[in-house]
Amino acid sequence: MNITISLICLAAILLALIFVPVCISLYRNWDYKRQISGKKEMRTADDDLALPDPPSPPNMDLEVEAAVHGNRVKDNARFANFL
Repeated sequence: MNITISLICLAAILLALIFVPVCISLYRNWDYKRQISGKKEMRTADDDLALPDPPSPPNMDLEVEAAVHGNRVKDNARFANFL
């Protein structure tokens, strides 16, 4: 009896894991088509929505310093292994 209940619960969970995303995808597709056809007003972003600033260029000095330091560490490791 407990095994059948467990199997039914497992089947329900697996069906829910498959069924819910499919339903959400179908609803989003249906909603998109309604907005494109003009049956539903298209959603827009708020006017006060702040856009993120573009990323600043990388600091090349730090990258050069990291490369030099990395090579220095490798050279020290080779020398230590040589001894």
